[in-house]
Amino acid sequence: MMNRTLLYGEGLFETMKLPISEKRLRLHYERLKSSAEFFGIPCPSYEEFKKDCTIEVKEQTYLKFCLIAKGESYYGGKANDYGKLILVKRFKPLNGSVKLTISPYRRHSADPTCRHKTTNYLFNVVVKRQAMEEGFYDGIIVNERDEVCETSSANLLFLKGNTLYTPAKESGILEGT
Repeated sequence: MMNRTLLYGEGLFETMKLPISEKRLRLHYERLKSSAEFFGIPCPSYEEFKKDCTIEVKEQTYLKFCLIAKGESYYGGKANDYGKLILVKRFKPLNGSVKLTISPYRRHSADPTCRHKTTNYLFNVVVKRQAMEEGFYDGIIVNERDEVCETSSANLLFLKGNTLYTPAKESGILEGT
């Protein structure tokens, strides 16, 4: 049985700040499960996910749950099992504002992978590195229609008056939890 995440980037992940409420944990699981079903990756039960993600913390902590696809070695093959990788580290909140730039790299709104938190994150890595090399915190990704989508690592929220706006799902975003 091959590690399809390592070979092809066929895996999923969720990141969350701990401590976390039951409601938010469930939202993370539902997004993971929905993506696993879309890609045909076996997925743990909610009870298993909850057990893996519920740890005692003394300070704000960052947890990354990775769902590893295991299965056939042929890239067109399928995953028939899963593994898990759980990373935990101290959460370091940003203080103040950050400088963003428009990334020169475009995302196509019809790309099915942009709607899922996949371990094939190279596009986002390139966007982030390019922005940092130019002195910015991150890059804003736009699509083929010049619509604003998100940054390499965060959703965008716009405040106009007392109303918050986000880019449309159809623009090619990963919906937040």
